[in-house]
Amino acid sequence: LQLLILAALAVSVVSCNYGIPDTDYKTLAPIEIVADNNVYAKQGVEFVFDYEVKSDREVSYEWCYGAINGSFPQMRDSMVISHTKEINHTFLVPGNYVLRLKADNGESCIFKYFNFTVQAGFDRGIMVLCENEQGEGSLGFIKYRTPQEIADGEQYIWDDILETLNPDMDLKNPTDIYLTSYKDTKSLIIGSKNPARVYKFNPATVELESVQKMDEEYPGSEPLQFIGEYSASADYYCFIASSDTYVYRYDFYADLVGLRSNSMAPVTKGYQGYDGSAKKPFLYSDTHILYPASSAKEYAAPDTLKIVNMAYMRTTSATKKLNIILQSRKEPSHYYTRNGTTSLGSSVNNTGGSFWAKGEVALDENSIMVTTAANQYAYYNFNDKIYRWDVTNLSNVNVTIPLVGDYQKMPDGSSMIPEGEQICAMNNFVNFADVSQNVDDTKLIVATYNPNRPGDKKGSVYVFDLTNNSLIEKYEGCFDKPVKVCYKFPI
Repeated sequence: LQLLILAALAVSVVSCNYGIPDTDYKTLAPIEIVADNNVYAKQGVEFVFDYEVKSDREVSYEWCYGAINGSFPQMRDSMVISHTKEINHTFLVPGNYVLRLKADNGESCIFKYFNFTVQAGFDRGIMVLCENEQGEGSLGFIKYRTPQEIADGEQYIWDDILETLNPDMDLKNPTDIYLTSYKDTKSLIIGSKNPARVYKFNPATVELESVQKMDEEYPGSEPLQFIGEYSASADYYCFIASSDTYVYRYDFYADLVGLRSNSMAPVTKGYQGYDGSAKKPFLYSDTHILYPASSAKEYAAPDTLKIVNMAYMRTTSATKKLNIILQSRKEPSHYYTRNGTTSLGSSVNNTGGSFWAKGEVALDENSIMVTTAANQYAYYNFNDKIYRWDVTNLSNVNVTIPLVGDYQKMPDGSSMIPEGEQICAMNNFVNFADVSQNVDDTKLIVATYNPNRPGDKKGSVYVFDLTNNSLIEKYEGCFDKPVKVCYKFPI
């Protein structure tokens, strides 16, 4: 019986190989993805992926991305971001990820994995802190692109990167923006009033990291200006000039605002000097100047004089770098100059120089002083024009302040600032984090507002070369009304 069964099976196998025709199975339509395995996107810029898909049938797509789990292409998590071929998605957080494509043509379905890098898109440029008529704040950005980015026509102006990168943030009545330089802990902070807040951001990604409710801790306080920068083994902070005339400091390690209790002289504003290696903070009013270092120093103006403004020299190794301008309270056309070190106190030269103005002086307490290592002048604004004052004459001999007709002109003789533009903010291109990169220290940034400019955006930015007062960049009608402007150096 066993032999008969084996024989029957043998016949059956032979019949399968020789007696029955093969079935004509259908070949499934293939899909082929032709693309580089390494893919890059810019933070905050809509990503459109251009690649080739080979298929005879219509293809459906599903894109997702997620953090790498140990090694590529393992994904710790995933989020579906698109169902279109080109993706068309804006990535907000820089980093290295897995990008996965699922392609399906109804007959074949394949998965392709990409090494995906989201590059920080706001490394270097100009940040413009702005406010609209409703008090809503924004942060404009002008990006300095690489030659390849220029050739590719990549975006370089944003009217508000906060809205893009921090969509849930509600910035009201912004006051100041400050980028730190300390090598171990870099930070970007923005101040606001009503409500009084200090917002701390990651300076590379511009992601919001913390919010300090200053007015709840210190009722009546407002962060009007951030000045200076100090670092030690256990401390890293800047000072804050507040509307309540007290001095505060913001601790970048602890993310806390504290009252500087040993700096109680009434001050209303701040000025930041720079001597090539450190930021020098001066907080002042029309009667006092305070240098709030570890041991606070103070300069008190004589009762007969009021402090108007000051400028800190950049082009000299002299000890006394701070030049102070004072005005007679009884005779407004009589001006005085004093100079001193950052120590203030008895180091201020109380003899100084004095002069009588022969016309209307082009300077007041609202003038924004910007110094440069390119020359001995402080450039500042008055009545929406740019002036310059020589701050290197330590002997104060024949020192005078420019008159209204002595404003700076373009090479063709016209005013540097176009008619109708109101100067709101000024700054330079100093890279405080790496002084070797200060190749643009000959440039001046001026942010303006023109209420009569057509369109919704009436804020503009002009960049000048101070070696010849020439206009080298202009970005007109791009922003809301500027509050502050600063150079965003690479982090």
